Amino acid sequence: MYQSTPLSPREKIIVIGAIATLLSGLAWVSYDLGSLTIPHNDSWAHSRIAESLAENHVIQLVGFNRSSLIGMIILAAIFGGTPLAGSFVSLICAFASLYWVYMMTRRYASRFWSTIAVSLLACYPGFFLLSTSFMSDIPMLAGILGCLYFALKYLDNPTY
Repeated sequence: MYQSTPLSPREKIIVIGAIATLLSGLAWVSYDLGSLTIPHNDSWAHSRIAESLAENHVIQLVGFNRSSLIGMIILAAIFGGTPLAGSFVSLICAFASLYWVYMMTRRYASRFWSTIAVSLLACYPGFFLLSTSFMSDIPMLAGILGCLYFALKYLDNPTY
């Protein structure tokens, strides 16, 4: 099995910068086309709940989404409760997902193959669509990948 060398601080900065540039480009294009400010898919209900929480400090559950995404709704309300705030939360989770994929694959593969793994996830059309949508898909992906990443770190050094 391939065991990679630890990432240098320079490589970490390059990875973070590349992912941030990619998602910033996505956010800019989405904003320019109006995608970030208009709820799409099923995010309209979550956006209305977050908006109500931000304005009235009361959670008013809307539609069939009675109790889903309460954590994300609270985060979006902190950022203003707009659809843009919800998209911002999803973009942060998308960034974390790409970073954790790179860091996990870099442990066992070269930079080239780690970049390929991140590119496969980033280039999947559903990833870009859902990265700017206030739904649970990308935060769920980030949660799963984060759990795997931190589990691998723990297995390397169980004294954490």
